[in-house]
Amino acid sequence: MQGYRDKTNIHNWKTYKIFKKSHYQNVAATYYAFEKIIDGNKLIDKKSCCFYQRKRAETRSKGVWEAIPGYLAEWCFGYGEYPGRSILSLIGVILLYAPLYMLSGFSTGTRVINYTISCDFTITWDKLKDFCESVYFSFFTLVTVGQGTPSPIFALTKILSASELLLGAVLITTFTATLFRKITE
Repeated sequence: MQGYRDKTNIHNWKTYKIFKKSHYQNVAATYYAFEKIIDGNKLIDKKSCCFYQRKRAETRSKGVWEAIPGYLAEWCFGYGEYPGRSILSLIGVILLYAPLYMLSGFSTGTRVINYTISCDFTITWDKLKDFCESVYFSFFTLVTVGQGTPSPIFALTKILSASELLLGAVLITTFTATLFRKITE
């Protein structure tokens, strides 16, 4: 089943803005009807496509603030349809937090890595090693509670590591759930 593309048939922004919500509500209702027909005929392999497209249309039929959780679910794990997106989200979180840890400061066990924002954008071997250390710290903060030798020493780093732990728990759970869903279909 072919998915629809956003804004393909509407080229005028004012027209698109006026019909956006009702258009997507109709698309979501249509995909829901397809899901019920597919479910009634026991065509399990096609049901997930309708579910994904329906969730996308439902997200786009909402207002800006109500749609944020839907967009996050779509990008992070594809509404439970794409386990690979969860892995990419985990990698993205690791790479997002690594420079934040370099700026907020943490201890590697032998020394403290704590950069300040400056206009010096030269890449040196020491900066690259420090970035790798912060990626290591970010990875083990994301996937476990015990970081080993690297540890946060400043209040901001502790807050960052707590938020990354929470994100890691959610993303690893969604990865497990989406993978389980794909295996059992």
